[in-house]
Amino acid sequence: MWAFKRRWNVVQLPEPLWLRALPLTLSVGLAVRVSDLVCRRKTRIVTYAMENNDPLGAVAGYSGRVAGVAFGFVRHLSGWIFDRVALASRGASDCYVASGCCPSRAESNCSTISPGMSR
Repeated sequence: MWAFKRRWNVVQLPEPLWLRALPLTLSVGLAVRVSDLVCRRKTRIVTYAMENNDPLGAVAGYSGRVAGVAFGFVRHLSGWIFDRVALASRGASDCYVASGCCPSRAESNCSTISPGMSR
């Protein structure tokens, strides 16, 4: 209910490839999006993505099928939830492009934003 009672202009969530925070990211992101639909408003949901490790390393130990389903799920919901993704480095950009978790509709077009650089 909290998502329907408040009016935020911008909500910042953990990055999509931080799998430990994925339940929080998805639950808050989906609650805000549903609230936006019901209340006819638009809240910008943003993230600062720093992950620069091999994206498949995050699901090491799972079968290829499970890893594929997990990345597909994260890719699909990231595309629906996030409006802007600010990437911390070239490594983060490479990681997000390789995993396909960079939302195609993201306003930043997944460009790298260096510290001290403003947009």
